[in-house]
Amino acid sequence: MAFESSSALFSNSSDDLVRPTFTLSSPKCPQEHEVIRRKTDSLPEVKRMLKLKKQSIYVQDGYNQNMLHVACFEGHTQTVAFLLGKYKESDLSLRDKNGWTALHCAASQQHLDICEMLLKKGASPNAQNGSLTSPFAYAIR
Repeated sequence: MAFESSSALFSNSSDDLVRPTFTLSSPKCPQEHEVIRRKTDSLPEVKRMLKLKKQSIYVQDGYNQNMLHVACFEGHTQTVAFLLGKYKESDLSLRDKNGWTALHCAASQQHLDICEMLLKKGASPNAQNGSLTSPFAYAIR
């Protein structure tokens, strides 16, 4: 899900890790992202949309999140596996406005199966986001 606003991007937790505050939709949210956010099994719909629009895997919302960021945060394992087949290894370092990679998104929600997939593809467990927190730190909390 997308960040609430640029003025309230993060809420502090008791364990001093900074976590994003999410809402159901964001301004300038592409249709592809909304489908991933609201469906339990978004893969068939994602495949259909990608067939209609070439290169839409790179489309970003108002927070610079791409489809992989959203699918990782939502925990859609099949959609992530499909998207990983489309993205290049260097794309795993793409960051949103807050410096989050797809691995940050998965780790922050404890989607360890997705974390494992991203790590096998070459994602960095030590990449720091805007608050200097690594995906590894989110995964072990």
